[in-house]
Amino acid sequence: MAPTVLESPTDVAGELPIGDAHIFIDNSNLWIAGQRTYAERMGLQVSWDPTWRSDIEWLCTVILQNSNLTPEEQQYDVKVNLYGSIPPPVDTFWKKIDSYNVRVSVLARSTWTKKEKQVDAKLVAECVKTAAEAHFKEIPSVFIIVSGDRDVHAAIQTIAGDYSHKVHLWA
Repeated sequence: MAPTVLESPTDVAGELPIGDAHIFIDNSNLWIAGQRTYAERMGLQVSWDPTWRSDIEWLCTVILQNSNLTPEEQQYDVKVNLYGSIPPPVDTFWKKIDSYNVRVSVLARSTWTKKEKQVDAKLVAECVKTAAEAHFKEIPSVFIIVSGDRDVHAAIQTIAGDYSHKVHLWA
């Protein structure tokens, strides 16, 4: 049986991957855009549909298939990082994430405004740190960032410019 996108692949000879495909997802941006896009495509009379849910495995599969990865990059070990705010107590999405090989970072919302704080900064800091580590350890890597924020622009410039890694932005 072939491995799913969230499992470590091996080549025909059973050897481990020679590089890493890092996917960094801003869950809040995905959630908001997904609800709006779904409502629009379904022709709903509302601007967003709160019943819409994402499927992280399907999303990663689509991203990897449509990022124009080279044949070699398609064999890389996929490492998924998901960022968001602390979920409500009953949330099936976050419970399902626990069953996948996804590194989840959740941060508290502001107690004053109830808005997200630090999620974008955490994603940016960790993807640049990961790029630096891959660069200095000479691990071939490709970076895929899923975010609707311009906050990731400087990180993309650093990863591609300073560390010479290929970066794909899904917004």
